[in-house]
Amino acid sequence: FPLKGRLAFSGSFNGRSALYVLDLSKGAVTAPGADTEERSWPAFSPDGEWIAFSQGREGHRGIGIMRSDGSGMREVVPADVNSDNPAWSPDGRTLVFYRETQGKASESNLFTAAPFEKSTFRQMTYFSGRNTTPHWSPGSDNIAFSTDRFWPGWDVCIWHKDQQSEECPLRGMITYCRPRFDHSGQRLLYSSGPFEKVDLFIRTMTSGSDNRV
Repeated sequence: FPLKGRLAFSGSFNGRSALYVLDLSKGAVTAPGADTEERSWPAFSPDGEWIAFSQGREGHRGIGIMRSDGSGMREVVPADVNSDNPAWSPDGRTLVFYRETQGKASESNLFTAAPFEKSTFRQMTYFSGRNTTPHWSPGSDNIAFSTDRFWPGWDVCIWHKDQQSEECPLRGMITYCRPRFDHSGQRLLYSSGPFEKVDLFIRTMTSGSDNRV
């Protein structure tokens, strides 16, 4: 979702993925940071001052952060395996991301890291299968993510960090994937459908109703 009139995104040109920021009021696109590595999955911090992102080549992707103008770049998680899709906590002090198990590309779990502290990243979930694309709900410790544990199809679950428990509100034969909370935390945007017919939907969490975007 846009933050303070800006939208961070990644684009691939000449076979290389890079980060860009679109100023919605001006229609201007900038490319923060030096183009030295492939970068994707950008996410603004809640105050709009920092951008978290994935960097590196497939199979060896880490997590980094930089200021919104491209300065202050630093590594948060090393690129020893695939670590991807960082998302900020509501207070802007923690990142959640998914990370593959060493030597097992078909297994990944959710991890957290404190990008402004000298601390290592920590594993948060210990599920089987692939558990990916986490997104933190504003104002709570609920983290939505995608999982393929209940195959066939992907499903959307929510990890309640404070309670150390899980619920899966979007689960079934049809794939549900890539959840994103809105700014209120009361609605969840997600994709659903077979690969050739994917649509976007919004789930109202209080009523459980779904509307196609």
